[in-house]
Amino acid sequence: MFPSLESWTGLPKGRSNSNNNNRDEEEKGHHRRPRHCTWEMPDLVSFNRLPARSSSLYPYESLAQAWRHDVERTTSMSSSSLSSLSTTTDTANTASQWVKSLNGIWDFTHTNLQDTLYNDSQSKSGRTTVKKGTIRVPGNWTLRQDESSSIGDDDYEDGPHYTNVQMPFAEQHPHVLPPHLNTVGIYSRSLDIPLEWKQMQKRIVLHIGGAESMIWVYCNSELVGMGKDSRLPSEFDLTDFLLHNNNNNHEEDETNNVLTIVCLRYCEASFIEDQDHWWMAGLYRDVYLYCTKTTYLQDVFASAILHLDDDNKDGGTLEMRCNVATRHARLGPYDNNTPVNATPDWVVVARLYETPPSLSPSPEEEEANLPEPILIIRSNEEPSDESPTVIVNRATLIHMETKLDQVKAWSHETPNLYTLVVELLDSKTMERLEITSTRIGFKCVEVKDRQLLLNGQPVYIYGVNRHDHSPTGGKCVTREEMRKDVELMKQYNFNAVRTSHYPNDPYFYELCNEYGLWVVDEANIESHANYDTLCRDKSYLHAFVDRMQRMVIRDQNHPCIFAWSLGNETGCGENHGAMAGWCKMYDRHRILQYEGAMHEQWCQGPNEYARRDVDLLSDIICPMYPSLEEMLEWKQKGDDRRPFIMCEYSHAMGNSNGGLSDYWKLIREHDGFQGGFIWDWIDQGLQVVVPSNHGDDNDERKSGMYWAYGGDFNDEPNDVNFNINGLIGPDRVPHPSMAECKYLFQPIAVTWLRMHQGLIRVENRRSFSSLRDLTASWHLRENGSIVASGDMPLLSSIGPGESENVIIPFKDIPSLLLPGAVYHVDLVFRTIHDTIWAPKNFEVARQQLELPWTAPEVEAVAIVENYTVDYIEHDNMDTSIVRACLDGKVIEMKTDNVKGIVTSIHCDDETLLTGGVLLNFWRAPTDNDGIKQQAPKGDDYTDQKPLWKWLAAGYDNPVFSKLDSELIKGRSPKEPIFVLKQRTLVTLTPSGRTYTKVAAYNAGTETSFEWIQEWRMERTGKMRYFMTVDLPVELPDLPRIGVCFRLAESYVDVRYMGLGPGENYSDRKAGCIFGCFQSPIHDMYENYVVPQEHGCRTGVQQVTFSGRAPTPLSFTASAHDQMSFTASYFDSHQITSAAHINDLNQPSVPHKEQVYVCLDYAQSGIGTRSCGPGTREDYLLYPGTYRFGFTIDFDRETSPKQE
Repeated sequence: MFPSLESWTGLPKGRSNSNNNNRDEEEKGHHRRPRHCTWEMPDLVSFNRLPARSSSLYPYESLAQAWRHDVERTTSMSSSSLSSLSTTTDTANTASQWVKSLNGIWDFTHTNLQDTLYNDSQSKSGRTTVKKGTIRVPGNWTLRQDESSSIGDDDYEDGPHYTNVQMPFAEQHPHVLPPHLNTVGIYSRSLDIPLEWKQMQKRIVLHIGGAESMIWVYCNSELVGMGKDSRLPSEFDLTDFLLHNNNNNHEEDETNNVLTIVCLRYCEASFIEDQDHWWMAGLYRDVYLYCTKTTYLQDVFASAILHLDDDNKDGGTLEMRCNVATRHARLGPYDNNTPVNATPDWVVVARLYETPPSLSPSPEEEEANLPEPILIIRSNEEPSDESPTVIVNRATLIHMETKLDQVKAWSHETPNLYTLVVELLDSKTMERLEITSTRIGFKCVEVKDRQLLLNGQPVYIYGVNRHDHSPTGGKCVTREEMRKDVELMKQYNFNAVRTSHYPNDPYFYELCNEYGLWVVDEANIESHANYDTLCRDKSYLHAFVDRMQRMVIRDQNHPCIFAWSLGNETGCGENHGAMAGWCKMYDRHRILQYEGAMHEQWCQGPNEYARRDVDLLSDIICPMYPSLEEMLEWKQKGDDRRPFIMCEYSHAMGNSNGGLSDYWKLIREHDGFQGGFIWDWIDQGLQVVVPSNHGDDNDERKSGMYWAYGGDFNDEPNDVNFNINGLIGPDRVPHPSMAECKYLFQPIAVTWLRMHQGLIRVENRRSFSSLRDLTASWHLRENGSIVASGDMPLLSSIGPGESENVIIPFKDIPSLLLPGAVYHVDLVFRTIHDTIWAPKNFEVARQQLELPWTAPEVEAVAIVENYTVDYIEHDNMDTSIVRACLDGKVIEMKTDNVKGIVTSIHCDDETLLTGGVLLNFWRAPTDNDGIKQQAPKGDDYTDQKPLWKWLAAGYDNPVFSKLDSELIKGRSPKEPIFVLKQRTLVTLTPSGRTYTKVAAYNAGTETSFEWIQEWRMERTGKMRYFMTVDLPVELPDLPRIGVCFRLAESYVDVRYMGLGPGENYSDRKAGCIFGCFQSPIHDMYENYVVPQEHGCRTGVQQVTFSGRAPTPLSFTASAHDQMSFTASYFDSHQITSAAHINDLNQPSVPHKEQVYVCLDYAQSGIGTRSCGPGTREDYLLYPGTYRFGFTIDFDRETSPKQE
């Protein structure tokens, strides 16, 4: 049964909205539009919704429960418990009897707004538009991946929708999709009120943690209230709507109360929720009831301020504001005769406890065994001149302030927490009315002289932006996933998070408090598609301020938060001024930031750092994606007191984060720069599994699992994979760029003082703690292999910000240095004990230093005594063979006399190398090179991406034609056994081929040049290869330059000496070390959501392929040179053509048959140009003359034994 129109709109009859007058008459007949469209009223943000309050202020039964503050079991369940829920087991084993979880299986109806308003069950075509079943809460109905759901996926069209800037529909604000297109989810379930709740004078509140995008709440078919704002909770008082209130015999009351929540997919608030992420729908965060007495704690705001002055340096001040409310007070007229300082009917008692190391003490802990509080404040205390406590008592508001002589500071290094227990008592009977608690921490946040000071220290911000995202749950993120996020951030040395671009799940902040991560908390406001307008639109003023107020109040007690953000990419207007003014008055102990204040008055143009009229909006300079040159220009002007902390930089889309080390070199070398927040944390891919027998001939999807992005759900318009820009994959597996972050953010730096004596300088880059929790060891490497190791002295004496000279106690220095070898020493720092975020012996930092030890190289000795060389030309003269018999080993080289290339190399009838040794410029484009799913848009930013220039130049399609070749046989012992010289014409031919769904570009003209090769069979039995190519200057920069070929399928392992162990590039290799590394070739593949260039290793001196083949194949860089290589079971053109990872697993693709190898002189850097500066000039490859060579070794004796 659907309620009436007036009931749904939540407005009395007769009220109209002038903004809708022009649309009242449209789509008459079946597609009707009501007069009172509450979903298109910007100034109506809620109806009958309770005031905001701090998160985690749960009512507890006892002091012991409140002290434990067990948020793990109070409201929510883990992913494992959610997966096991049935319709009968839908409540959590909560830590408080006054909290009842409503997570679980609900009845669900999916329909559209028109059908909901008018009880229409069929569309104009006769197709049923109402689907009924069950659904899991929390969750997104747009995903339909709930096993318990009875609604089939095949006919379900209301799926996820991804856009970046553009809105998902064409309507102009405040209007959204017409009712017949705007979908609705109707959630319903019975409410079983616990007996204990019925036996007291009570107040029962419904908490909805997050609903996208607008909700109406009904209890027993009566409208309770309405709320907007998808990322903050809505609470409603159900007390007067529950049927059991009318039954005095509570014990026998079996009345079945029915709760209904109607969720609308789009409303006018969607225009200020235009963030760069998935548009979802549904109740995606915890839903629960809680019960209090009729007089209750409406809110508690605790500010714990650390003292930094010399008089009380170890002390702090606790400021606490308590709001007390009574349900019945709102029923009667306000008494103007009541004095403001009248003695209230209640007493507030606050107790402060030091939180033990474990945040979940034993549930069996009794109140009598609780530790003594370090502080007790009572609101009825008589103030005295000697007391450090100030109490201001006003009817429904109490302010208490007291000083403490000694407190432990909260920081990212030392997250010392206190538990504040607040008790509300009846002033006459001293009966407990309510008891609750919250975690707090003492800190101090200031901005002085171009420095952000946290607890008095200028702390570098090693930050990252984070969306709430689950690959299977969408916006419904499990607590295990959130904890995994925080653990990874700590393990990779991050110390800060920006909750982009909305308040994250409240549990995430609890974890940040516990683990130690600074947080910039961002308001749920972004109107990117309406950048300049809504920030100045008076009808949206209330929504802007309301979202700021409710976020600040919800999260006010979390010590991890050091800054509030006014939102993202919403221009800079008067509405922001109202937000900032309220926030600065309400919370004086945190700073504000807003990137929109970094631009000119109109449009999202270049950063304008000289602007001063909006300093109120941001206490720091927080631009997006500045170049290094731009940063230096800001530094040189030197006329702004604020520090420079980038709210977004180093866009991590796909294979990315090139140049991150350059940013941090500049940041550390110049005052005023304090880091920033990488964009962003996790790829927003959604897991899709296509069965091998899905059988739809019209379905272009291939079988297998893949990560979906924009357009994969027929969501139009979309921005394809622009939401795939995380440092970790959707499955929370770190991408290789995380190693770069870990190194650049590590808390220790080591430099040489006197190399020959092993004297180093160890710098502690921590701000608040020593290195006493770490051990140190050294490892000596000879040609990349560890030949000696040892422990170093303990580091406990190195305090925060200090340095100390340490001698590496080399004891096993090789007495005889290996000729031509290179030596390095690794300094490794590990945890001494288990920590909350890492186990014992976890590697926190590593620094590799090069050693100056050298020994002269020994000239190679000829080992081939007997040899013959034959040249065999086939009858058609298209191919020929060079065969050399070397002391019984037969080496054959087959050549193509039309193309002028070597096509294969064999050893004793065993194929080693095939497919042709080809001059290679192409790499499968990274997202920074260009988004291959999008055609050029006609704008300079997109069309100047390297991908389109490379395709137009024909780098992907070189054509080879023989000019001439010559075979020279050696005649003396000092000459090579033979030399094969080849001169080839290379013509770059723009092919115009389509690699993915869309890949149109302006093809250029053909370009030709010579490629000269020389193959030298040395008397050592090794073959040396040299090539020279002179590229015309009119060509654009190059993706790479080198050669590519294929290896036989018997090669399955690779061992190399170079930079590793992970993927690295010329502009992203600081986090790698020089060593010897071994891996199966399939592990060289990096599972980027959109297949692209991957797996490169730079600084390589030697690489060897082996496996089932009897002959290993080694490639060694020419003397004093290095090279890079990639090895994959897919070639660059297959990867270029793939839109998803399952495109590379099809039977039509030769998978694990042959190994595709690229040996490169160099590869272009990867940069961050998908959003931000392009690859820096230092890392680009420009046309010119290139000479490149390596040595091939066919030594059978070096082959590892087959297992």
